[in-house]
Amino acid sequence: MTVTITYTGATPTIDADEDTWGAELNTDALAPIKADLDALAVQGNATETVAGAALPKAGGTMTGEIKLGDTGPTSTDSAGFRAAPVIDFDADKTLILTDAGKTLRLTGATARTLIIPPVGSVGFPVGTVIVLRNSGSAALTVARGSGVVLTLAGSATNKNCAVATRGQATLLHEATNNWVLSGVGVS
Repeated sequence: MTVTITYTGATPTIDADEDTWGAELNTDALAPIKADLDALAVQGNATETVAGAALPKAGGTMTGEIKLGDTGPTSTDSAGFRAAPVIDFDADKTLILTDAGKTLRLTGATARTLIIPPVGSVGFPVGTVIVLRNSGSAALTVARGSGVVLTLAGSATNKNCAVATRGQATLLHEATNNWVLSGVGVS
């Protein structure tokens, strides 16, 4: 990636306040371009192209193609449409971080339990979404791990929930250890 940044008198400072230049400049990864930034400060008004440079939060002119890295569906840097790949399971299951952004489809004829672990065990970021599909012929129980709050959309009751046969639901991690379940065939 090539980024062209035009500075007009103001340059970023390593270890700058996050409100001005952001956490991207506060990393050792940018140390190699510090000399370039210092040179720009001397020039006052200059244009510099730095391959792989972090983008400023404000100011400057950015040109060229901007690509996001493959940071996964749980990254706060993820953007754009992301599919929800279908993962089949037919056993009791505890959610893991890689389940984020996926469709978990229960198959088989035996009732199963899906456990939502607390953030202290699995670090789901707020905003994580997981789709649940019960294609099996028995109920799917969505159970709370220790300290986890689970409510149905439209209700304030904290409880374990069920997804009926042929039901489909969406789990939303709304706040730390607080999940909301919504969909068809949920109770």
